[in-house]
Amino acid sequence: LKYFVRGASATEYEHAFAGLNPEDVVGEAAPAGVFLQFAETDQYVPVYRTDALFEATGEPKRMELYTGGHELDEKARRDRLAWLREQLGF
Repeated sequence: LKYFVRGASATEYEHAFAGLNPEDVVGEAAPAGVFLQFAETDQYVPVYRTDALFEATGEPKRMELYTGGHELDEKARRDRLAWLREQLGF
C-alpha cells in the first residue's frame, strides 16, 4: 500500500486493485508450471506474502528464496533460465 497509493487507506487500496491480487489468479495457471522467485529481504514483498502466494499456486509449482533484496541476483537468473529451458524442452 505505501508504495503504490500514497495516502490511501487499506480499503481504498483493496478497492482500486480488486482483481489484481496475484494470490487470486495464480491458481489459474495450472496445469502450466509456475516458478516463484523471491528475496529474503525484499522491501516490497515480505516473506509471509511469498508463502501465501506459493500456497495459492496450483501444481506443478516451485519456489526459491534468495538472499538479498528486491533485485534478484545472478543465481536467481541462472535458476530461472534453467527452469525455462526445462519447461520449454530446450
